[in-house]
Amino acid sequence: MKTRKMRRLVGALAVSALVLTACSGGDEPETTDTETSTDTETSTETSTESAAPDASAAPSEEGTAGGDGYDWSDVRRRQAVSMAINKQEIVDVIFQGTRAPGDDFWPPTFVGYRGGDFCPNLQYNPEEAAALWEEAGGDAGPITFWFNSGAGHEEWVEAVSNQLQNTLGVSDVAFESLPFGDYLDKLDNAEVDGPFRLGWLMDYPSPGNFLGPIHATAGSSNHTGFSNEEFDAAVQAGDSKSLEEAVTDYQAAGDILCEELPIVPMFYGLLQAVYSEDVSNVSFDSFQALNVTEVESQDGDVSVYVCEPQNSLFGSMTNETCGSEVVNGLFSGLWSLDKDSGEIVFDEVAEGFESNDEGTEWTITLNEGWTFHDGSPVTAQSFVDAWNWGAYAPNAAQNSYFFSLPQFAGYGDVSACGTREATQEDVDAEVAAEVGEEVADCENSPPSTDTISGIEAVDDTTIEITLDAPFPQLPLVLLYNAFDPLPPSFFEAAEQGADALNAWGEAPVGNGPFMMDGSWEHDVQVATTAYPDFGGEGPNVDSITYKIYAEDTTGYNDLRSGALDVMDQVPLAEITAAQDEFGDRYIEEATSSFNYLGFPIDLELAASWHG
Repeated sequence: MKTRKMRRLVGALAVSALVLTACSGGDEPETTDTETSTDTETSTETSTESAAPDASAAPSEEGTAGGDGYDWSDVRRRQAVSMAINKQEIVDVIFQGTRAPGDDFWPPTFVGYRGGDFCPNLQYNPEEAAALWEEAGGDAGPITFWFNSGAGHEEWVEAVSNQLQNTLGVSDVAFESLPFGDYLDKLDNAEVDGPFRLGWLMDYPSPGNFLGPIHATAGSSNHTGFSNEEFDAAVQAGDSKSLEEAVTDYQAAGDILCEELPIVPMFYGLLQAVYSEDVSNVSFDSFQALNVTEVESQDGDVSVYVCEPQNSLFGSMTNETCGSEVVNGLFSGLWSLDKDSGEIVFDEVAEGFESNDEGTEWTITLNEGWTFHDGSPVTAQSFVDAWNWGAYAPNAAQNSYFFSLPQFAGYGDVSACGTREATQEDVDAEVAAEVGEEVADCENSPPSTDTISGIEAVDDTTIEITLDAPFPQLPLVLLYNAFDPLPPSFFEAAEQGADALNAWGEAPVGNGPFMMDGSWEHDVQVATTAYPDFGGEGPNVDSITYKIYAEDTTGYNDLRSGALDVMDQVPLAEITAAQDEFGDRYIEEATSSFNYLGFPIDLELAASWHG
């Protein structure tokens, strides 16, 4: 079974109505709840023991603290919270045993996973937690928990808060919940000042994908403000090696996270999907996306549950599950990944690749005959131009980070803008910490070129790549949808300005098995129809409509009534009944994802990266 498309931020899961209550001295303390909420979220396993970091390490020096009364830059605070959380109890009671507690910084599906007791700071230890909490200053008022609404996170977040009240003596808690898009904006602008919930689903099958983006300095999804040179060096060392050779480096990076704890991994993901009697041959890839070329339908049409996409519908900009589910059907990349073996499969645009022994020079050969939905040919230049656009700093592509991973020769020439001195306006917007500080100025001092010298379309079917350093994992990274091709119409729209480009992104011209049927109807649906000249195999249906829901319960009720065909997240309160009701039409599979609680370690630094 093949799989290709990947996602980053994951928002939704479904949970039961059970909540672990806090009992202090026999009384149940009050909790404050602003709008309660809802939203979404291969390798060989090896076991390596390492020395456990000291749980009582002195506070680290990352920088400014959060704004809820607690200094989250104090590592003792973070360690205490982690050890005060009984994840197994939450999994058993809230999730009815359908999750696995988080005990490592990447999921068990990846090479190098250790789990178990390798990291004492991730284990439940109420006595040590209470001692560290008091050492760090004890109770300092309410803790504010942040999470996205509409995806069933309320119950487990409330359970965490109750455990902290019980174990640490926290006097009160508050909850801030927002729709996913607004929540991401808050995170990007570093306005989340207490522990926050996020999830991550792999973009490519390597532990490096769970380390660099979330924790590296200026990582694309580093919302904690954590920055550690030793960690960055370990990840970079791992990225320069094959997966098997990189394990030691990645685990060294994991050891640093174990001590510093910028996040607390809470639990690993589980796909729980159901589908109607009208469709068949329903399956999902390693990245939790519907295999759109394999699904079948009695009437030729399939409707699929999604949440509202947060960005334009093409690979350079789509970086969350809501939009990636749609992009998965609209675009085809270079190759796919076999779900069972984890091997590259050449069933998309490329027919193969080769590299030199050092892994610094690569040649990709494309198949002929592929076209975009407007009939224009898919060529090597279609990929090269798309990559240049995504990497060019002034374009501010959501997925620009991924172009830094392979260390393309000349990447620095397209990604480095000039600087200027920060103004008070920059400080107010948290772009800078103080007036006079140097900040990037892409508008007035753009990079010296908009073309990566190390990427060249030699002819219509040949891409040559030169890297500054070995990167054996390049074929895995190129699976990510940021590396999809783009047609001439995209660049024509980009030349016309932001409005034209945004309009193109709402009715994109891809090269995948399905093409747009009209434009994206916000908060309603994205309608697509089969592309008759698709260069690959399939599809087996005439159309797929991605129906947009704000609440998973609404989608589930629609599926039960026949108004929806496929849903990849069943409300947890309905799991037992769904297994009985849907029988063989209920799918349960482990996913390469996890949910975590992050800490606002340095808000100013995080804002300078994302604001």
